[in-house]
Amino acid sequence: LHFDEFLERYIEHRYISVELLINSVDGLKIPKSSLLEKNCYKVPKEYLAKGGNSNKDMLSYESYDSDNKPQINELDTFCMMDDEFVYIDTSIVQPGTTFINPETNERYQVGEMTPLIGVYNVNKGFCQFKYVEVLYENQEYCVIRKDTPYGLAVYDHIVINPDLISEDDIIFK
Repeated sequence: LHFDEFLERYIEHRYISVELLINSVDGLKIPKSSLLEKNCYKVPKEYLAKGGNSNKDMLSYESYDSDNKPQINELDTFCMMDDEFVYIDTSIVQPGTTFINPETNERYQVGEMTPLIGVYNVNKGFCQFKYVEVLYENQEYCVIRKDTPYGLAVYDHIVINPDLISEDDIIFK
């Protein structure tokens, strides 16, 4: 190593810890202990439609009331969305729930689950699962992609140890 500047800062130290960055990644740094895996149902993206009075993406699904009459419900809470699928938390809909394509009236019954990596976000005072895309990790922390849809943003509060808490638990500040 060749030093041109600031050598006087280190002249009194016999050994200096140096970390060489060979591959650098830009993102949000979070503790690795915050990561957890959650199963989600996959629904094809073509089943999405814009909501009634809003411009939000929604999924329509069929459920039955106590008299066994079908009812159409709308869902706008997703864990993640990619080019092909919308991923829905398994605690929101029951296995076998039937989603309806708004344009063709085709039906799709959920069943296939996919594990997603994420963290618990507590910005609203309760635990909410947020998907994260890990770009780099070591033993202590990981760097995740920032500004992902349905993901974390700068200054979000996350749970360090998700084993001690469960989703929708209220966090007191």
